Amino acid sequence: MIRLLAQKDEEGLKEKTRHNPFGCRLLSAIEAYGWDRPFLRVWSDDSAVYALQDSSLTICGRPADGQEAAAFARMVGASTVTGCTEDLAGWTPFSRQSGVILYHPVAPSSGNDSDEKPPVQSLYRVLQAAGLLVPDFEVFYLDLNHRLRHGAADAVLWGEKACAVLGALTEEEAVLTAVAVVPGARRQGLGNRCVTTLMAQHPGISFWALRGSGENRDFYRQLGFIEVGRWKTVPVEPADS
Repeated sequence: MIRLLAQKDEEGLKEKTRHNPFGCRLLSAIEAYGWDRPFLRVWSDDSAVYALQDSSLTICGRPADGQEAAAFARMVGASTVTGCTEDLAGWTPFSRQSGVILYHPVAPSSGNDSDEKPPVQSLYRVLQAAGLLVPDFEVFYLDLNHRLRHGAADAVLWGEKACAVLGALTEEEAVLTAVAVVPGARRQGLGNRCVTTLMAQHPGISFWALRGSGENRDFYRQLGFIEVGRWKTVPVEPADS
């Protein structure tokens, strides 16, 4: 049975989602926004956690009953489902997006921890100039600025030439969601510097990255990331399809 979770279930939720990039993203969102926001709802069955943010359903763990999970996704109005490929093995084979899950073990400290956060406007300009897909500025600013202020995200900016962003951050794990270098500053090692600086500011935690198949493979390998699995996003099919 899939049941709705509340704040009293938070400790159990942490145990069930530990060492999972999608679990890290969920716990980070709860840290930033709390349990009482209508755009973020969380459920669980015996073996998986379901998080609905707007119309996107993320599944952390393998559902106890695949048919029940598929019906549940339709019931809550999800347009897509995202999770580890092995956990979504019984879902529609067509994937809108897919890729690899990369993992980096606990990073050492450089002693350069900093509470100063880069301007969100500058991060946005670098991401845009580098050609990354980003939402409208207002949406991007409100979300990332809120997460930065609540310690649920972090970022490093290198002179408006490069940046790295941890879009999800908890006490134990983080998800590296963006690394960008503007065209005129590439092949100078700036992306590497941004990532290593950001990781060194968070000693004692491990890092995840969700990348498309083959994207920047050598870059992440040089940073010490290893491939540990695959992820995919599938559309939610109507009941009569």
